[in-house]
Amino acid sequence: MEASSSSRRRDFSTMEASSSSGPPPPPPPPPPPPRPSSPIPSPSFSPPYSPPFLDSPPRDPNAPPRDPYRDPDSPSPPRIPYFQLVSEKRRKIESKRNQSIIHSFDIQPTATSLLKSNGIEALQIFIEEMIQNPEKKSSIQILDSLAFHYPNSFSLKLATLLLLNPPRPIRNEVVLLLNETLAQAHRDDLHKIGSGVLLQLKGPILESFKIELEEVLLPLLSEIVANLASRIYAYPLGGWLELLQYIVSCISLNSNDDDSVLMQRKGLMLLADLSSGNVQHGDFWKNHYRDLYENLVARFVVENPNEKLQALTFNALHTMMGIAQSLGESEIGSAIFSMLLDCIDQHSNEDIVLKRVQNLGEFFPKDVVGVINGKEERVFRVMLQIAEREDVSEELRYAAVNALQELDEAKVGLMKNLIKELSYDDAKRVLKVSLYFLLGIEDDPLWFEFEMKRSIFAGLSARYELGESLLNWLSFEGYGSMVVPMAIESLKTTYSASIDWRKRHAVMIVIAALADGQKYDVMMCFVEIEKLLIECLHDRHHRVLWAAINTLRRLTERSLLPQAHYKYHMKFLSELITIIKSTSYPQIQVEAVLAIRSLVTNCKLESMASFGEELVIVMLELLKNEKEKIQEEAVDTLKTVAVLIPTNFLKHCNATMVTLSAILFEDYSIPKKLLRAKSLECISSILLTNEFVDFNKQDTVDVSISAISNCLVLQRKTSKLFQPFLILLSTTSN
Repeated sequence: MEASSSSRRRDFSTMEASSSSGPPPPPPPPPPPPRPSSPIPSPSFSPPYSPPFLDSPPRDPNAPPRDPYRDPDSPSPPRIPYFQLVSEKRRKIESKRNQSIIHSFDIQPTATSLLKSNGIEALQIFIEEMIQNPEKKSSIQILDSLAFHYPNSFSLKLATLLLLNPPRPIRNEVVLLLNETLAQAHRDDLHKIGSGVLLQLKGPILESFKIELEEVLLPLLSEIVANLASRIYAYPLGGWLELLQYIVSCISLNSNDDDSVLMQRKGLMLLADLSSGNVQHGDFWKNHYRDLYENLVARFVVENPNEKLQALTFNALHTMMGIAQSLGESEIGSAIFSMLLDCIDQHSNEDIVLKRVQNLGEFFPKDVVGVINGKEERVFRVMLQIAEREDVSEELRYAAVNALQELDEAKVGLMKNLIKELSYDDAKRVLKVSLYFLLGIEDDPLWFEFEMKRSIFAGLSARYELGESLLNWLSFEGYGSMVVPMAIESLKTTYSASIDWRKRHAVMIVIAALADGQKYDVMMCFVEIEKLLIECLHDRHHRVLWAAINTLRRLTERSLLPQAHYKYHMKFLSELITIIKSTSYPQIQVEAVLAIRSLVTNCKLESMASFGEELVIVMLELLKNEKEKIQEEAVDTLKTVAVLIPTNFLKHCNATMVTLSAILFEDYSIPKKLLRAKSLECISSILLTNEFVDFNKQDTVDVSISAISNCLVLQRKTSKLFQPFLILLSTTSN
């Protein structure tokens, strides 16, 4: 047997040895003599081809791209050894692992002793010891690790143990472990448990739920059954008809004895936890759906004083509403929706109300048949009523507005039409809620990280974003509304003079949002808006100051500053120049430069005469800033000033050219490609606009060479710069 198995192996060393023991092989034939090379025939006007002579070996095609700014004479950085890279990757993986789980082979001996035996005695003893020694954390860690690594065999053992109805402490731990295995550790992976294991689990778990008498364990057991049902319906296993039959039989009971009431509660729990997406057995539902609906409605009305049963019935009706679409019972689904909407906040437990509102928001994207058609306005008013309540938690108010956002995303343009129909009082309520949500901002230290992308959004919570959504809906009201005067009045009286910087910040956010859709009304109320802007431009808090500059820029870009009175432009220009000189925050400086450029672009040329020279001086000073982004925006602003007011710019033209040339010919090892491209564009604009620039032929050649090298790096962004330099070269050569 060994000989036959060894004969099947391909032992190359043996083959080589056996071949060497025989006669020596004949020597290989000598290579053929090289044939004389003959050139390929070519036309008379083309020289014969000869391969180029390479001074260096060919470049490896898998090598990383060369850095055009790296000095070839400088030593290359040391390469990290392969094994060091592997070890570092391993450390990162280990650091991200859940430290409460035992990994690798450490759990295998325990798993073998607890899971691979035929009985459940070892597992039961282990759980009993864990209960008796709660301070022993290692036992809990072992069980959590089994749930994570061995969900199939571990869940089977737990279900078998639970079916034996052990003492309550053990049942409690088993239910917790089953819930962790099915509904927690592998909640999002419905195929983590094999289909064969699911078929073995559904009988013991459902039977354990039927015989359980401890009400404290029923909610978790119901959640386990619902999760198991979702996993079964994810496979083509024929569904779980026994579960549906048990639910209907429990809810259909009309007796008032203790056993019947307990069974009714069990049926309501299971129906409430059942996913509305798991609808099979269409014939069964068609035979029982309407009767079940009538039973639940009657129970909902009669048992309204009993909050526990009323809450269970509410959730069960929500499931019935979800499956109405799949069964074609949209009329019943619409009736259920109206009933639930009217009493969605009628419960003393706020957590239950919160769950109802969240479930409603999750239902809106699934409403493909149109259960809520025609009831959108009622939804808006009910959610707004919850959102404006000051006696409830912030989480509940957030959930109400988030539900409206889900509805707006499910039906695009819905809120736009609803807002148009709002009365003055309702619009004021929406504004009040939005102002409250805009206070969801913190002074995050990350805001000061200028080099980090989107640092200006640091500290903005999801609550703040919902406040912005409400403001955007208000801006849909359009021409002739009373939103802008009403908003300005509210801001002046309660927010602009507040000691809370978040409220002063909200003033600017509201004005900026209304400027997007209320152009006419903003222009009509600009006198009041200008006062609020000036106040915030003098604010000492950096977030308020940045918001004021950003709002001013948005107003200017939308041409909302009165064009007949350029005194506003001059006034704001003076404020912005002062801010740039006095602040040390780069975020504020960049935003101020952008606002200045927008003001210059939208202002009459003769009105710029008094500020043109000062603008050039300020921008030249910003070119010395160490922040590349500030330099880029300063160069763009210099180009705008040079084009719009060349007379004022002429005095500083040569100084500007010297500064820009210094940037252009700076050490190319410093990666400032975009800054060089912008400097090149600014130089071209100055040369084409001003005829008396001190710029000789050699400077022109140097800049043209720089233009070509920059275009090789940033092809599309700098290709338009070739034309002015080609014209300049031809002019200089002549």
